[in-house]
Amino acid sequence: MESVAFSPDGTILAVGEVNDNTYLFSMATHKITATLPDSKGHQAFCVAFSPDGTTLAAGDVNDNTYLFSVATHKITATLPDPVGSGVFSVAFSPHGTTLVTGDRNGHAYLFSLATQKATATLTDPHSNGVYSVTFSPDDTTLAIGDDNGSTYLWRVAGSAS
Repeated sequence: MESVAFSPDGTILAVGEVNDNTYLFSMATHKITATLPDSKGHQAFCVAFSPDGTTLAAGDVNDNTYLFSVATHKITATLPDPVGSGVFSVAFSPHGTTLVTGDRNGHAYLFSLATQKATATLTDPHSNGVYSVTFSPDDTTLAIGDDNGSTYLWRVAGSAS
């Protein structure tokens, strides 16, 4: 097991697994309700739900972030890591309009979910890997944790637009 995330309403648990799948568990029954395979057969390294709970992002160690419809269990978009460097962390902005991904080369990328394109690249000045990312509740600051044990704060005001 590489990563876990609860849906915003707490009814679903997503589990990213080293066996190339992401599983959705019902918290009511504690049973698997869906298996979301990585289309390229790569390890699902990180998972995150959109704020409205309708989309699950799953990043793999070989360059892609997949967006799944929680209702249909189908891939709705594939967001490639711009430098092909494995996706170690993912997070949605509080407004659900932006997704941030962190890679093993020390970059974080902001993706517009409307266009499914990278809109900004943030480079960790002393890192070979971005292992955790999260937005502040007011959607103005991004915290990035790296493999050197440092945390950097980036102003991202306007990511909700």
